[in-house]
Amino acid sequence: MKRKLISCLLVLSLVVTLASSLTVNALDSSVHVDRIVNATVEFFIGHEGQYGSVTRYDNGACSIGKLQWHGNRALLLLKRIVGKNSTQAAQILGSTLYNEVTTSADSAWKSRALTVDEGNRISKLLVTAEGKAAQDEQAYIDISGYIDHGYSQGVRTDAALMYWCDIENQYGYGNAINVTNYAKAALGRSKSATINSLDEYYYGVTHTSASLVQNYISRRKTTYNYIKNTLGWNTAGPDTGCQNCPGAAFYDMPMSTDWSHAGIDFVLSAGLFQGVSSASFAPQSPMTRAMLVTVLYRLSGTPTVSGSSSFEDVAAGAWYASAVCWAENNDIISGTDDGIFSPESNVTREQMAAILYRYTVDQGYPVGEASSSALKSFPDKGSVSDYAEKAMAWANEMGLIQGETQNGVTKLNPKDNATRAQVATIIMRYVNAYGA
Repeated sequence: MKRKLISCLLVLSLVVTLASSLTVNALDSSVHVDRIVNATVEFFIGHEGQYGSVTRYDNGACSIGKLQWHGNRALLLLKRIVGKNSTQAAQILGSTLYNEVTTSADSAWKSRALTVDEGNRISKLLVTAEGKAAQDEQAYIDISGYIDHGYSQGVRTDAALMYWCDIENQYGYGNAINVTNYAKAALGRSKSATINSLDEYYYGVTHTSASLVQNYISRRKTTYNYIKNTLGWNTAGPDTGCQNCPGAAFYDMPMSTDWSHAGIDFVLSAGLFQGVSSASFAPQSPMTRAMLVTVLYRLSGTPTVSGSSSFEDVAAGAWYASAVCWAENNDIISGTDDGIFSPESNVTREQMAAILYRYTVDQGYPVGEASSSALKSFPDKGSVSDYAEKAMAWANEMGLIQGETQNGVTKLNPKDNATRAQVATIIMRYVNAYGA
């Protein structure tokens, strides 16, 4: 069993709302608190629990919620949820458990396990709107506190601070300090520690001073690989080129040196794209047909539309309904089948080119006399569908689609899904080309 959130944090002078960006006073501007918090929460959810998760007995006490708050901290979370809607909480928990939660001292659940019925009731409370909001708030407070602790101990980069968060979350504040001091001493530094030194010297400390944490070694490697390989964060130092960029709070925002960074910055600044959540942009996720049409609708100035689209699978109240109606009325889109638009289907690179070409015609911009001969240098030109050939040639001539190079060969890959990062970059090029 893993220990869960065992350290009690006191976060002083900290006012947290999820709609605003928290700045911990002790940190300098090179540390992106929101980005670290969002990435850490996302990682913890994948390795701790979901909103409604309840572990009735976990190393001495119960653990609950998406960060698996343990023992007394589970009780404090429940108190926070009850405070948001006491009537609802009383109905869900029942009088006995409700009274215990509301009247117990904050330290009363140090060794509190749960019955099956209690676990079910708490799980139901955790997934209410109030339960989710309380968990989001508490997660932000807790992880921001971890960041503040790590920074005060000489951990300076985003990557190293996220690694520290995982150590403190699972291993405790005091032991996290021990690891950091060992790492700094081994590097001959008095004030700073990197993710590489923390990871390497974690083993030196844990091997000699605490046999219990042998169980956590695989978790540390998982954390290290996630930060370096999945997030691709610069482990040598902060991404100073993204301190104030529009996507700085997204944990998966590409580095400022990445080819896609400028395009994502552009579409976020222009209000053409939004994140898939408050924490993630999902640059490598496929662009859906609904997303693309919505982007073009915003690019056109979100004109007023009346009525609804003719597509059977586009509900009148859907977030993309107005955009689809506008695009259909202006012959920018056609369905994938009789009466079907397939809004959640991924858009391919050639579909994207065709839709963008039709949009250009609708807007009255010049498209020239693009010829399929423009594609002759691409070895996979023959795989472009007939309907998209002119559009792909136009997009290439305009410098919008330049092909993808792998192993020294540049291809169009017309049937591949277009990613959000790719579309963002193409939209930036489009606006620059047409002044749209």
